[in-house]
Amino acid sequence: MKKALVIAAVFILLISFAGCGAHVSGTNGDDSMDGQGRREGEGDLAVIENSEEAAAVEEALELLSQYDLHASMNYMVHFAIADADGNSVAVEYIDNEMVVTKTPVLTNFYLAEGEKQGIDTGQSHERFDILTETLTGKPSMTQAEVRDALDSVSKDNFGEFESTEWSIVFDQSALTATYYHRENYGNAYFFQIMGK
Repeated sequence: MKKALVIAAVFILLISFAGCGAHVSGTNGDDSMDGQGRREGEGDLAVIENSEEAAAVEEALELLSQYDLHASMNYMVHFAIADADGNSVAVEYIDNEMVVTKTPVLTNFYLAEGEKQGIDTGQSHERFDILTETLTGKPSMTQAEVRDALDSVSKDNFGEFESTEWSIVFDQSALTATYYHRENYGNAYFFQIMGK
C-alpha cells in the first residue's frame, strides 16, 4: 500500500508538468490569500489547475491569481514555476498579496522582499547558495548534473534530523520526470508525461 501512496503523490506532482513545471514547497508562516473573492483552494489544487492550462510562466501566474490559497498547519506553500523557454519564478503570498520573484532557485524560505524575506532555517539559505553557485554560468544542465546538484543540497548533508522527501528532475522539452525518494539517488523512477 505504501508504494501506491508514493506513486499517487508523485502523480500529483507530475500532473503539474505539461509544458510549464510547477513545484510546491513549504515555508514557515501562515500567509494566505483569504477573503479576496477568488476561488478557494490549497497549493496542490492550484498546481493541478496549472498543469491543465499553463504552458508558460505568465499563463501559470494568471491562473494562480484566480485563487484564495490557504496555509495548512501554519506552513504556507510557495511555488517554483519554470517553463521550457527558461523563465522561472518563485510565487509567495504575503499580506494577502501574491508576490512574484524571478529566480532559478527556490528552497524553504521566503525570497520576496519585505519583513518575511529570509524567514526559515540557516540550512535553507545554505542550500539556496549552493544551488545558485552550481547554476552560475550554466545555461543548461544534463539530467545527471541536475540530480547531482539536488543530491549536494539534500538535507542529509547538513547533519540534521530531517531528510529530503523527494527530488524530481524534469526535462521540459522531452516531457519526462525522474523521481528520487528520500535521498536515494541510486534508485530512480522514470515517468513520461503526456502533453496536451
